Amino acid sequence: TYTQLCPRCEHPNRCGLAQNSQAQGCWCTDLKVPENLLEKIQDNWGDTSCLCKSCLSELIEESSGRDRSPSGQS
Repeated sequence: TYTQLCPRCEHPNRCGLAQNSQAQGCWCTDLKVPENLLEKIQDNWGDTSCLCKSCLSELIEESSGRDRSPSGQS
C-alpha cells in the first residue's frame, strides 16, 4: 500500500497508484530517473511511498548536475 505523502517533504505526492489502485500509471512514469538515483531513493526512503514531483525533479536535477559539473567544482 502506498501512502499519499512524500517521505522527503511530507507534502502530497499525487501518486496515481496511491490515489487509485486501478490506475494505469502515474506522473512519475513521464520522468527519466537515472538508475543510481532510483537506488539512492530506495535506500533513503524505501518503497512504501513515492516522492512528490517537486522533490523527484530536484533530485534528478542535482544528480544530472553532478554528472556534468566541470572539474574542480562541486
